[in-house]
Amino acid sequence: MLELTTIGYVAKAPRRDLRPAPNERDIKRDFSERLNQLCDEVGIPPKFKNRQTTVGKQFGVSQEAARKWLEAEGLPKFEKCIEIALHFKVAIDWLLTGRGARRPGEKPKLAFTREEVAAARKVAEIASSYAED
Repeated sequence: MLELTTIGYVAKAPRRDLRPAPNERDIKRDFSERLNQLCDEVGIPPKFKNRQTTVGKQFGVSQEAARKWLEAEGLPKFEKCIEIALHFKVAIDWLLTGRGARRPGEKPKLAFTREEVAAARKVAEIASSYAED
């Protein structure tokens, strides 16, 4: 791609995706929310009613490992994520990222990060301040 500048045409690299990379804390939090949501939907007992023990037994891990997943303190290994996705019959990409179709064959729900939503609101706010009445 060439861009015209004051010194002539200059080669310019194509623009890359400007979304910030998610941080580890956000990834753990979002995974935990999705896992807890799936547990609620299939009737796994709620928090403080043996949810950690039930999830641990279901996936062959310790209660401590299940606690870390459910409380956004850790993430399962990829192989275990596949097992979880298969058990709950959800798409692995949805389980891991929240993007795409939740279940294979479903129409994907458009998902945006919190940062994208905040940026869009800011742009709309600025644009509305320039709008003509």
